[in-house]
Amino acid sequence: MRRYLHREWRNDMRKKTMKRKLFLSNLVMVVFPVVLMAAFAWGFLELVQNIIIPSDSKIASVENLVTSVETTLDAVDVNMLLTDVQSQKDLEQLVKKDGYHVMALNQDKIVFSNLEKDESRYLNKYVNIDSLKNKERDTFIQRIGATIVIRTVEQNGEKITFIATGSTELGILGNLNFGSLVTIGASAVAIVVAAIFAIILFSMFLSQLMIRQIMSPIQRLADGAKRIQTGNFDEEITGVEEEELKDVCDSFNSMQIQVKATLEQNQKYEKARTNMISGISHDLRTPLTSVKGYIKGVQDGVANTPEKREKYLDVAYRKACEMDILLQKLFFFSKMETGNMPLHFVETDLDAYLKGFVAAFNIEKEETHAEIALQSSGSDHFVQLDPEQMHRVLANIVENSIKYRSKEWSQIRFSLVTQSDEEVIIIQDDGDGVPAEKIDLLFEQFYRVDEARSTTKEGNGLGLYIVKYIVEQHGGSVKAENHDGLRITITLPRVKREGKG
Repeated sequence: MRRYLHREWRNDMRKKTMKRKLFLSNLVMVVFPVVLMAAFAWGFLELVQNIIIPSDSKIASVENLVTSVETTLDAVDVNMLLTDVQSQKDLEQLVKKDGYHVMALNQDKIVFSNLEKDESRYLNKYVNIDSLKNKERDTFIQRIGATIVIRTVEQNGEKITFIATGSTELGILGNLNFGSLVTIGASAVAIVVAAIFAIILFSMFLSQLMIRQIMSPIQRLADGAKRIQTGNFDEEITGVEEEELKDVCDSFNSMQIQVKATLEQNQKYEKARTNMISGISHDLRTPLTSVKGYIKGVQDGVANTPEKREKYLDVAYRKACEMDILLQKLFFFSKMETGNMPLHFVETDLDAYLKGFVAAFNIEKEETHAEIALQSSGSDHFVQLDPEQMHRVLANIVENSIKYRSKEWSQIRFSLVTQSDEEVIIIQDDGDGVPAEKIDLLFEQFYRVDEARSTTKEGNGLGLYIVKYIVEQHGGSVKAENHDGLRITITLPRVKREGKG
């Protein structure tokens, strides 16, 4: 589990996610002040060191002075120094020229001393004089604010310990004075203020950067919403790298596309409804006017013979049947649009099915002035289809060819072929075809190829739309093309049977 979580965390860190950026931002917010304070502390220590730590040249100078003092003390005549006051004064002067004061000890007694009060005070603080009385080796000590030289000289059985001290300011903190303390204090305050100011500025910069990265996509979303409000659905939100916000923007773009498609579909449906009302009004008006006219003729006595009355009533009946057929199509269309038209599929030999349809149609060829010929291989052509609805498909196509024919007699040819895993029905008529620029509109709702002739042809623009819907519900496809007339090709999925190809 730990390995999995670690791997997922590493994957998240590799991606340009807001989580990753927030993590890095917080990390920088912690690391930057630490690094900055460390840099300022290092600079402050360098400054203090330059102020309070002596340079190499100063150390060399002090060492030269110490050597000079040691040489002076080594040259002292101990016996003369113990008895001759002038010798003592001469020694004081020699040492003083190097900036030192000296105290001479013989046993427990101070032979002489020209140490100042401050020198005596820090000498007593830092040097144990009793421990130096019998010290045989020379000693050189550096202390705060001064350099102390201890030298023991023995001559003719007499031993004197010299303690010379000079305010050389060589030791650590030896260079400290009021001015130095002011400089160090001011520098410390300036460094702290600068560090705080730099941290605040950096935090503001980082915060603004993160706010920009978060707000930029949000602002784009807001602008996108305003564009949609004004009806502009063509601009997408792009350029967002953070994965979480990119997902939101991608979802917004998808929503925008779907809204646009929905609006276009609604506009299309609205246009179809308008066309439907116009089509229904038009297609009902013609037979209804005929029915009214013939009935009125009977009522007014125009049909004044039994033969005329029978003819008028026969025409009125046929027109009423036409209206009934139209209403059935509209009812069927309504069921299609609401999804309330279930299909009942049966495994069917398409060859035998087409033969039955053609035979039934050709019985009435004298009335329809049309004849269908079937060309088929005769082998098995099994598909899953709804026999009733497929009959409606074929009937609508044939009816469309008859309505828009340019000849008195129509020859329609059905061909059935197998292509790979599909069964293909080709229906070819001998009419004038369809203008090339309108052929893709054949299967639209209420579309009429020749609106100028629609009153005589009594078309309602529903037949081929119903054809397309039913074929697609069968899992197939339908297309139209001009080829010595109008050719409609229906493709249906083939059923593979055991022992068959």
